[in-house]
Amino acid sequence: MYYGIPEQTDYSGSIRVSVDGREVLASSGEDQRRDPELFPAMFEIPIEAGSELTITIKGNEKIWDVGYRKMEYFWN
Repeated sequence: MYYGIPEQTDYSGSIRVSVDGREVLASSGEDQRRDPELFPAMFEIPIEAGSELTITIKGNEKIWDVGYRKMEYFWN
């Protein structure tokens, strides 16, 4: 997925991603204010299998192009 505050008008907002209640990503508009050239950011991370994926978006934070795929290794 990609995430950030594309309008860059008001940096209030945050995003949190968790799997089975365990946080795997946390970012805020304040992060973007400090390093605006890094946003919008692309986030790709291997996540252990779980039964519940939760994405919490607050304020002006936006996400797009969200997807998932099964992890594949070159030896398989």
